[in-house]
Amino acid sequence: MFLRLIIMLLASPLLWAEYSVTPVPDWVMKQPVPQAIQKVEGYGIRYQLVDRQRRLTNDLQWQSFHHYIEQPLNQDGLVDVGKLEINFRPSYQTISLHNLQIRRDGRIIDKLDSARIDEISVEPDSDSELISQTRQLLIIIDGLEVGDQFEYSYSTQGRNPVFGDSLATSFQVGWAIPVDAVFTRLLAPKSYSLNINTQNTNQAPVISEFDGLTSYQWQQSPVLPVFSDDDMPEDLWIYPTVEYSQYDSWSDVAEWASDLFHLANTPKHPQWALWLQDLEKLPNKSAQAAAALKMVQDRIRYVGIEVGVNSHKPHSPSETLSLGYGDCKDKSLLLVSLLNALDIEATPALVHSEMGRSILDMNPSPKVFDHVITKIKLDDQTFWVDPTRNYQAGHLLTDLGYVSYGVALSAEKGADIETMPWSLEQRPKILVTETFRTFGYQVPVHLKVESAYIGLEAEYKRRQLLNNGLRELSNDYLNYYDRAFSGAQIIKPLHYVDDPINNKLKIIENYWLDGFWSWSEDQSRYEYSIEASVFGSYLDKPNQLRRQYSWGQKRPKHIVQKIDIYYPEYLSSAQFKPLEYVFEDDHMRFLVRNQELGHVTRYQFDYLNHSDRVTAENIRNHARLLDEAAEYMSFSGWVGDNKDDQDKAIYPWFQRIELQIEKEHNE
Repeated sequence: MFLRLIIMLLASPLLWAEYSVTPVPDWVMKQPVPQAIQKVEGYGIRYQLVDRQRRLTNDLQWQSFHHYIEQPLNQDGLVDVGKLEINFRPSYQTISLHNLQIRRDGRIIDKLDSARIDEISVEPDSDSELISQTRQLLIIIDGLEVGDQFEYSYSTQGRNPVFGDSLATSFQVGWAIPVDAVFTRLLAPKSYSLNINTQNTNQAPVISEFDGLTSYQWQQSPVLPVFSDDDMPEDLWIYPTVEYSQYDSWSDVAEWASDLFHLANTPKHPQWALWLQDLEKLPNKSAQAAAALKMVQDRIRYVGIEVGVNSHKPHSPSETLSLGYGDCKDKSLLLVSLLNALDIEATPALVHSEMGRSILDMNPSPKVFDHVITKIKLDDQTFWVDPTRNYQAGHLLTDLGYVSYGVALSAEKGADIETMPWSLEQRPKILVTETFRTFGYQVPVHLKVESAYIGLEAEYKRRQLLNNGLRELSNDYLNYYDRAFSGAQIIKPLHYVDDPINNKLKIIENYWLDGFWSWSEDQSRYEYSIEASVFGSYLDKPNQLRRQYSWGQKRPKHIVQKIDIYYPEYLSSAQFKPLEYVFEDDHMRFLVRNQELGHVTRYQFDYLNHSDRVTAENIRNHARLLDEAAEYMSFSGWVGDNKDDQDKAIYPWFQRIELQIEKEHNE
């Protein structure tokens, strides 16, 4: 019984609760309830006040105050307003509730005592294998009705010690929703010289002195909604934001990072020494670097324990090897330790998985990065590799799939932020050849499809095959050809050939097609139609042409599709009309070509994109080009014959037959 009681007490949230109920702190500048001055249509909630105030005291104590007033306008809004989810990190933060109250018909109804308040464990990034020991106050408000004004405020105390005494963060001051009033305030020691930067707003702070601190204050009413466009580049930031930073340059941030990633001594773990011995046996530095990367990728599974300072500070290589797991920081530092021991210049590099080049418009700050990769310099070349990637292959660094994060900052003293290019040499490629072999005009046609994936595309396809198996992919492909040619049967099971040394993968398919040829009664001829199906969405034009912002294209790719049609006999090319068209602008190049070789007609389609976005000013011209290119994605051919002469239909090589190729959409 005693043991059971201890377990129950330890499990009780009251014993480890990290929150308290306190009055609003004295340093906070109180804000009145603003008037509902904006017309709100199409929204379930009226946001009347967004009030955020932060303070760093002279003895470096950090507090962050949050104050909101929201009004549910319908049942959906009522559900959202009536549930609060406030996250915090108990490894360095505590939280205080100040008020929970409803304003209705001039009355204030306090809800601090009656609201259900649960403190629970949440892991927002657990799907990404990241563990942060985040806690959450889950608050359910009772008695709330549509039309009520709900006001609440809370504060957090403490911040991540990994940032030391430095100060750098931001306030977003505009959203996709209207807000009646926004108040933003920062208090910092007078000794702190802060660089103030704004994005998508011209707001300047009101600077004054308060209680021995410098006060920076921004206030706006009303705040209009920011409307986005469809399919914008993922690194395009359009919302009004105020940034402040104590860092004068990216070199200052690099120096901060270099201290975190400093290798004090050679790792002592026995596994590290064994790995190094194996790597030293390889013939050249490029092979050693690629093999070291593969070791870290495959033998250290991806799990991040990002508690406290380890949100940004890596565990030591020896600790990572002992655990057998680590996150991007841990894996990068382990890889760097191996490469440096091989006299290969390498350093961890900070990047952001989505923000890309927009970082160049931001204030220097450690908080703009969310991922770590590795920069390798070898033979006067720079390679960017990611130790967290799976299914990567390649004997040399030049064979590896490459992803550009836009910009990167090396974790070494004196480093500056640098651009990661779109590397044409490492552009992922898809090469597809469809070969149709016809043995007559009334019998099934044999189709062989060979799809080669190179670089990053090989890694994507390798992941798909190893996780989903061949059956699902085979069914998808079979269903496509079955619809396209009015019946298809598999001759040989789909199979693939993986070439991990060169990071290439080839998939091979074989079918009998029932409806490749069709007889035209009106024209007295056999006809076929083919389509460059590989390109799919690459030549789809934007859904929205009237735009304010750029349109995002897919990552760089080079796609080639070749279609060969072998006829049952040698055909005259007297009436054949060869063609070659090139559709090109600053953003892409698409080539279409066909050739007639007597017994075979060849169609070739070649697509290459030059950039990851099209500006709003150029979008209409680009859309017109895409429309023109789409006209050449499908073609029809026909062979003249006499249907009544069955011998000629089944054994057509007894007679020379004229061939005519026509563009499917006649001009």
